[in-house]
Amino acid sequence: MSAIHVVTAANGAYIPHVGAMLHSLFSASPKSPFVVHFMHRTSLPVEELQPLRLLCEQHAAEFRPAAVQTGFLEGLPVGGWYIEEAWYRLVLAQVMADVDRALWLDADTIVLQDIEPLWQTELGEYSLAACPNALLYSAKDDVAQLGVSERHKYFNTGVLLMNMKKMREQESDKSLRQAALTYQQWIHFADQDVLNCVYHQSYKRLPLKWNFLTHSYINVPETKRVHGLDEYREARQQPAIVHFTGRAAKKPWSYQCSHPYRDVYLQHRQAAGFGLPNYDSKPFKHSVIRHLPLRLREFLRALAKRQWAVAKSYWIRW
Repeated sequence: MSAIHVVTAANGAYIPHVGAMLHSLFSASPKSPFVVHFMHRTSLPVEELQPLRLLCEQHAAEFRPAAVQTGFLEGLPVGGWYIEEAWYRLVLAQVMADVDRALWLDADTIVLQDIEPLWQTELGEYSLAACPNALLYSAKDDVAQLGVSERHKYFNTGVLLMNMKKMREQESDKSLRQAALTYQQWIHFADQDVLNCVYHQSYKRLPLKWNFLTHSYINVPETKRVHGLDEYREARQQPAIVHFTGRAAKKPWSYQCSHPYRDVYLQHRQAAGFGLPNYDSKPFKHSVIRHLPLRLREFLRALAKRQWAVAKSYWIRW
């Protein structure tokens, strides 16, 4: 059985989340051999990598940390909101020149099913495989400015199966850099937007269960429209990978998080040796919020901010 090359990236603060993700991956696929590539900036102290190295060794996985040199990021709009790690997916094919196929997993994902079927997905002539990101109707203008005229084709990059060999042959780094510069003023989600600029018409579509976003619990009508009722039901009942998307309050390490799989994340985090998050404070309102269903919570938030169109989209088919 050939090794599964898994790639992720994080700064020092996100290492516990990477640990939780990797522990879930090893638990879901105990028989699969893994090579874990951890991309990080050159300034990250080597001792901060030791917990991840030990975790991989405990599960017979090879750990390959890789410091991304700033030269690889030349020409990309790094700085301010767009930290270094936000651009690594654009240069992976060049940084990992000896790897032909790789599975990217964001640090804020949890794997619940055997990853082997995803890894064996036939890519053919496609450079990558991803799940469409069901967007609100109000986002159509944002993605149109990126050249994505059909918003249902916009994909999420938290889970990507990448044909690195083909991307090198295509010199994808050049086209991606050019897109980053061309669309810089309209980019909201860093390398995710850039990858969509280049590949939204030519990626292999993955079933929703391989990247079940937090938003899939909230924007249900649009998710059903993009993925179909049967695919949505299967993914919601038995997601293979849960992706904790959205602002900080929706992340499972936030005290006010009300995600259905929050406790699963916490269990894997503890099992990986990182302990529970340190909650600095527990305001009463957060104690209430964390018990509200995600969709109701976002509906009330949209009302409070007078985002009537967003609130209406959450209310439909309540």
